[in-house]
Amino acid sequence: MVEILRKGSLPTPFEVPSEVREAAAAASSITLREPRPPGFPLLFTSEMELIEPAVEYLHEHAIRRAHTFDTCNTYKEVLYD
Repeated sequence: MVEILRKGSLPTPFEVPSEVREAAAAASSITLREPRPPGFPLLFTSEMELIEPAVEYLHEHAIRRAHTFDTCNTYKEVLYD
């Protein structure tokens, strides 16, 4: 099963399950070259592991190639299926 979560502000380490607190603490120190906007879809497995190739694909088309929201939404739905 894949879950799609919308990017928002990062939670504090105390707002996430204990299994991912270390990652949440580290995430606040990461500097992104091209930040993803709020609402950007992040795809996770049922074990809450980020599906990095799928997110990178969406990032490539949404941010670097500046496709429309509708186009990226279609890509997201195809990846989800």
